[in-house]
Amino acid sequence: MNPTVSLSSKPILTGIFLVAALSITSCAGTISEGGKVEEEARLVADQSTVDPEAYSLYLQGHKILWDQGLSATARSFLAESIRLDPNYAPTYADLAFAVLGGFTTSEESQAASLALIEQAIALDAELPTAYVVLGILRTNQARWQEADDAFRHALSLAPNSRETNVELGWFLVRTGRLDQAIEHMELGLQLDPLSTHSYHSLASVYYYARRYSDALAVITRGLRLEPGNPHTEYTAAKIHLQMGNYEQAINSFGGWDQINNVFKGLLHVA
Repeated sequence: MNPTVSLSSKPILTGIFLVAALSITSCAGTISEGGKVEEEARLVADQSTVDPEAYSLYLQGHKILWDQGLSATARSFLAESIRLDPNYAPTYADLAFAVLGGFTTSEESQAASLALIEQAIALDAELPTAYVVLGILRTNQARWQEADDAFRHALSLAPNSRETNVELGWFLVRTGRLDQAIEHMELGLQLDPLSTHSYHSLASVYYYARRYSDALAVITRGLRLEPGNPHTEYTAAKIHLQMGNYEQAINSFGGWDQINNVFKGLLHVA
């Protein structure tokens, strides 16, 4: 049974609403062949039905949002994509996630995100990403069962989706189910071993489970993939601190200028 979403009777979102959404301040292995085939088939189908320029902007926004976590940057790409082609559901779902900006957001951001989710589902009732973002939204609101229902529905629609497995994993972390979270995070990385976010996510959940050696091995691979990524460097620094590798921790924090000096002062490394 589909998670309950109150769909409004409003027409497709106007440019005015998109401007409002953009103005919201947000908080900041082995590839599965089945998953790759499904993804490639969807990309081919998408390209045949969407305005080419809009689709290119969507892909850029999607990459920036889901791999780099740069919500504000992604919003501009996604809003322009919708302006050029207002009938492509995945762009609304991604913009809904970009408006949320994470697991802790304002009521204004939540309302804007829900409106975008509703629009995505109105255009495509079987779009997995829409239910993933709905799960994140319901988690923000501490509506745990609704969040679980949304994530599970997304998983039933796309069991080989990296985004679905990784974000379900984060929900499981939030609800204290670390063993299940690790299973989904590991699968997410197997499905897309070129995603920096997958390395950061799996390393983080290993860290929470106090599996520091495993966490360090994973985050080291992530750093090789994208040197200088601040989220990855921050996670690496936390792991090094727990393992007593203080000098390596300071080096990792070098990408975070706003906290680098603080940690240098605390650690007093010669």
